[in-house]
Amino acid sequence: MGVRITQEQFEALQRGRKKRIDVTPAGSNADLESLLSNAPVAAHGVPPFDTPVRITYLSARHRLADPDGIQTKSATDGLVEAGILGSDTTKEVKAITSEQIKISKDETEYTLITIEEI
Repeated sequence: MGVRITQEQFEALQRGRKKRIDVTPAGSNADLESLLSNAPVAAHGVPPFDTPVRITYLSARHRLADPDGIQTKSATDGLVEAGILGSDTTKEVKAITSEQIKISKDETEYTLITIEEI
């Protein structure tokens, strides 16, 4: 499941170093089109976080996964690849938690990633 952010949300990230934005589910990853570009966030002038962070993954699913079945490694690697995080070492990422909530079948599944400076 991919997400889209608006130009205004992206600009708010650039200006204020927002820690969280609300995102709109964009359907399957195959249908996801970039609204801005495919370039890393840093290419748009947004530097990676330079303080330790805590990352929370909140998954809204029709069917909940087993607690040990929630994988966050590839998503965290993607945050580094996109230039949002400088690295995913323990020096920079102090904690990663995952949570899940059950939603009805008529709602769109999504994952919300929250990065907090600590």
